[in-house]
Amino acid sequence: MHKNRWKLPAVCALLLAGGLFTGCESSSDDSSDDDEDDSQPRLAVFNAVSDMGTISVITGDDDEEEVWSHLDFAESVSAAVNDGEIDYRFETALPSDDIDTCVGDEDEDGVKDDDECTHLEEGSVDIVDGNEYLLVLFGKYQDMEVLQYEKERHLFDTEDEDEDGDAEDEDMEAWFLHLAEDLGEVDVYLEAPGTNLSPVQARDTFSLKGSFQTMVDEGEYVLTITEKADPTAVLFTSETFKLYAQTRVGFALRDGAGDGTSSIKVTLFRDQDKTLLDRNATTELRVAHTVPDGDNIDVYAGGDFTTPYETDLPFGESSDYREIAPGDLTNLSLDATPTGDAGLYLAREELDLTQGQKASFFFIGESSDWDGLKVNDDTRRIATHAQLRLINGASSTLDYYVVDQNDNISTLSATDSLSFRGSSGWLTFDPGTYDVVVTETGTDTIVFSDTIELAEDGLYTAVSTNNTADPTAADMVYLDDFAESEE
Repeated sequence: MHKNRWKLPAVCALLLAGGLFTGCESSSDDSSDDDEDDSQPRLAVFNAVSDMGTISVITGDDDEEEVWSHLDFAESVSAAVNDGEIDYRFETALPSDDIDTCVGDEDEDGVKDDDECTHLEEGSVDIVDGNEYLLVLFGKYQDMEVLQYEKERHLFDTEDEDEDGDAEDEDMEAWFLHLAEDLGEVDVYLEAPGTNLSPVQARDTFSLKGSFQTMVDEGEYVLTITEKADPTAVLFTSETFKLYAQTRVGFALRDGAGDGTSSIKVTLFRDQDKTLLDRNATTELRVAHTVPDGDNIDVYAGGDFTTPYETDLPFGESSDYREIAPGDLTNLSLDATPTGDAGLYLAREELDLTQGQKASFFFIGESSDWDGLKVNDDTRRIATHAQLRLINGASSTLDYYVVDQNDNISTLSATDSLSFRGSSGWLTFDPGTYDVVVTETGTDTIVFSDTIELAEDGLYTAVSTNNTADPTAADMVYLDDFAESEE
């Protein structure tokens, strides 16, 4: 059987020239395919594996293959294709691979080499004219599968009444996928804002790995997910969003995966690219005490001094996450006082939060001059790698090196350079032992050094502080999984 080669986006122009594809797009590309035949088959890929890093889509065979796209969790890519059989393979860079970005079988020998990525799943799709296909990489690391969906490609009437005697279509197509592993059988409602729901309005009932399509008119909508046959048992209610005539939108119900507080999220793809907010999602905040020589503290939130938000928090520790009331998300005040002495203020900080956010607030600085920093906590763990976040709570700009043991930092670029109150965000590392070296910015003058262990699936936070015993040096506070490993 004839096999088409397909790839995207770097080689998209080549494919177009070769006639294999007539349109290419990814989840980060909003361009339309104005020149493609609307009835032509289309193939898409969606990454629903929450506990892995980037997964690459490789196409072709041992003699000729290309990288189509690199997909992070909840990202997708799609393209118009010709009929015939299309081969695919999913790859990822594991710590045992001497490579960071997958390039396929670069030496074309059909064997996985050390400097090539690890193969996850492979297969083929038999493309038929007039149909639409979707591959979903689903499950968890070492327990994943490729789900394949197929449907007839809906054709819209794009000509007005003067052209063909009929008015052009003013509706659109929605394609729903159930990819949330912790969610059972549910009803799906897609209605105008303010609609009172009844079971007869459910667009469909489906369960894990199921899918269905429905047509709706252009307009504003709210998506509601409920338990089966009970519209009062609401599991998810979206913000209001717009659907446009003559478009095709995919709705992927998927796990929240630690990004924010929602256990369920809905990602839109195909002709839209966004993730819907659950308007009933809670907002959570924790506080951390990283001011050296600072006594234990009580923390009060929102100007309420009757009940502390956190009591007796020691230096070098963080509180549990606690829910913030919806009315306190803007200009929320956090007051730190010595434990049991609400009349003595050590710090008053203000911060803004967004609904559904999970965040940490770090008290930083010196005992004579407290400051603060809020950071977003995306706690999606990666089964194959460690994640480390660096925060500068000292009083000057610093360069940070997280390097293999005994590496000479004078020959290396800094992992990150952070000013006071700066955060690196989550950085991904192979599991292992590393030297952490902190220098004065732009110099080889070391102000702090240590050796740390990073484990797969770990989330680690390291906060630089002033060294109260030596004003020319810095110190470090270790939180999150660093603290857990010490217990």
